[in-house]
Amino acid sequence: MRVLFYIEPVIFRRNPLMLYPHADWCTWIMGNNQDSALEFHVATSRPLLGHVNYVAPSLAARNRYGSTPLPPQTFLADFDFDRARYCRFLYGEPSEAEIEATAVGRAMLDLRRAVAPDIVVGTAQNAVLEAVFHDRPKLFIEQAPLPRKQRSRLSMALDPCGHQRNSILNSLTAQILDFLPDEALAPEIMSMWDAQARAVAEADPAVAPLREWVKANKGGQKLAILALQPPDWLSYEGAGATQRLEDLIAKWLTHLPTGWIGVPTYHVDHKLPTAVEAALTEEFRNVRFLPEGLSSGQSELLVAMVDGLVTLSSTSAAFSALSGLPTVVTGASAFSWLSSGKVEEIDSHVPLSLHHRGSLLAFLSHRFAWPANQILAGHNVFANFLTETVATTNPAEWCLDPAGWSPESVRHALALQ
Repeated sequence: MRVLFYIEPVIFRRNPLMLYPHADWCTWIMGNNQDSALEFHVATSRPLLGHVNYVAPSLAARNRYGSTPLPPQTFLADFDFDRARYCRFLYGEPSEAEIEATAVGRAMLDLRRAVAPDIVVGTAQNAVLEAVFHDRPKLFIEQAPLPRKQRSRLSMALDPCGHQRNSILNSLTAQILDFLPDEALAPEIMSMWDAQARAVAEADPAVAPLREWVKANKGGQKLAILALQPPDWLSYEGAGATQRLEDLIAKWLTHLPTGWIGVPTYHVDHKLPTAVEAALTEEFRNVRFLPEGLSSGQSELLVAMVDGLVTLSSTSAAFSALSGLPTVVTGASAFSWLSSGKVEEIDSHVPLSLHHRGSLLAFLSHRFAWPANQILAGHNVFANFLTETVATTNPAEWCLDPAGWSPESVRHALALQ
């Protein structure tokens, strides 16, 4: 079976190795599935290929590894070197003619002819990949929308439909929200979620100062996390944001209903300068910035202390929704289905019911999210998963089939056992 790994080659955050974690996922999978019947091919930029190739010699010696370097600047040239336009193209619905007219489209068509993969594995949103390999099984790898505060609990999502806009979470939402075979199981399922949240809170030293900060700043009003993402990345520029990060915050604050305060939380890779925070605080009475040391990577902990969440496309949306909060997603993402996308409607937003929350968590714990150490480092685990995926006529239906699921699946996914 031929497996094509496609790792986004365009450079983000001024770093050609910015996506080395995606390259690591591929190398770990190849290294731990060497004695399977899989043949691997990796297509990405030359710097990332250099990062991948350290596991290649043993596979190449058995004619089971190939690679294709992809040219980032050639891809961008068709978009006048405007990375935001390129990102929006990958988030769009390009026609066959538009695909053939771009270097990224022609490269993808060349990969289809030269590699002839049985399955394609992508690590980012890519409408071109989805279109060119429309008749081939596909998997999109990403960190799963499950608790991440403890590294031992990191999970990987394997989505058979898409990475963001066409994710199974977006395209088959109704079936997912009715996944539980017995509605009476929902309280048991969600009690596990609550137990996991308590376990993380008890272990994390940031919880106590966050609670003190919330107590001092709430002032009888409702708090909404404004979960931010680095502005120089595909899931920001492609998901629909056209503003600088500080201007996006200002837009959200302008639309927050009376009685709500916005609390920006940052991704660990990007934070606004203190002077910019001060300027926004001076102009907007409904914003509170967390102190240094508590403002980055803390959305997961803060969810238990606030009243709602707003984000462009962060997976913190899933954590918020599973916790029963009104959740507004303003951009194109795997969680767009959670809301109308209008911040001004957060007050009237109806959170997911207990049954829907239980069904969503049950679905995530079944064939969608896998413990990272199992799927990446498990001996031939990925090979077996690919074999099952290719063998089924409809990978999405297979992912939604509850056969073999039990409440223990949730316990395992949340590392409660």
